[in-house]
Amino acid sequence: MISQRPLRSLKVIELLAILILAGCGSEPPVPEPERLVAVEKFQLRDHRVAVSYPGTLEPRYENELAFQVSGRIDRRLVEVGDRVEANTIIATLDRQDYDLALAELQNLKAAADADHQLAVRELKRIRELHRDGFAGDSQLDAAINLESASAARLKALAAKQSESRNRVGYTELKAQHGGVITALFAETGAVLAAGQPVAQLAWLGEWEFVTSIPENRIGKLAPGDIVDLRFWVLEDQTIHGQVREIAPAADPASRSYRVKISLESVPPALRLGMSGNVQLVFDQDSFGTLPTSAFLGATEQYDESGGRFGSDPGSGSGTGGTVDILVVDPDSRVTSLRQVTPGRPIGDRLVIVDGLHPGEWVVTKGAHKVKPGTRVRLFEGQ
Repeated sequence: MISQRPLRSLKVIELLAILILAGCGSEPPVPEPERLVAVEKFQLRDHRVAVSYPGTLEPRYENELAFQVSGRIDRRLVEVGDRVEANTIIATLDRQDYDLALAELQNLKAAADADHQLAVRELKRIRELHRDGFAGDSQLDAAINLESASAARLKALAAKQSESRNRVGYTELKAQHGGVITALFAETGAVLAAGQPVAQLAWLGEWEFVTSIPENRIGKLAPGDIVDLRFWVLEDQTIHGQVREIAPAADPASRSYRVKISLESVPPALRLGMSGNVQLVFDQDSFGTLPTSAFLGATEQYDESGGRFGSDPGSGSGTGGTVDILVVDPDSRVTSLRQVTPGRPIGDRLVIVDGLHPGEWVVTKGAHKVKPGTRVRLFEGQ
């Protein structure tokens, strides 16, 4: 027969273990420690946004240089990139034919002048005879007509001679203003028609910065506004400029507006075609921002004009362009979860479009270690 004592001892041990475990479970739970966090009061402020747009340095005036007469190019005295002063000779034509035409007109004018002098003397003689009664009225009229015709012929030849002399001068192509040769269209020996371009001249002294401004910014810019310009070649130097012209219509491809800005001064280091940026400062409406450290969820990222350019997934539950943050009750210091809608970035902060009211306290540091509904401790001074 098997003894019952070992079985009774085992039951006693099990009962004691149950009592011990029951006693442990009756102890009160350990409270969640109050986490130390940094908070920030959400406020609306007036902000000014600075943006920059790229552009290039271009001449305000640029024209093609061409001969006013036709002919063969005898010499071309400039190359692309040469700086020229006013009245500098750019090129010359073979002037032999124009010299011959001028010489012919000079001889014709000399003959006409001799005829006119003869007609003047004849008129004087006939008038004296007519006064003394030795010449009739018809002779006087004929002498007057002869003198008038010779005078008119002399004037016509003098005008033609001046025109021919001008045509000889047109065989020299000169720069009307100081500038830089930016292009050449003809070589020595080429036969050109009148008006056919030989070179292109960009005027010196009146250069301007040309850029394109998007649709959402062009309404805040007006002719006469003073702006800051920065060029790569000038490093940290800033040049002041004045908006001179704004295109009345947007470019059909880029949908941006062409803006021309006159430079107050042109440093010697600048060259045509150099790139730079125009710094524009725009006044904005009042809005509030939060640092990115306050966000628990995913935020939609925005460019400076408000358009999305991607997303930055986070570890929280923010979806659909919203993000989670923790709001702290200033009296009880108890946190609560709040979803807000972020906007475009400003430095390391994001504009808050919706979800917060001015005066609410937001956890900006330590939010990822705090559970909603728990009490928190604030940094000293907050």
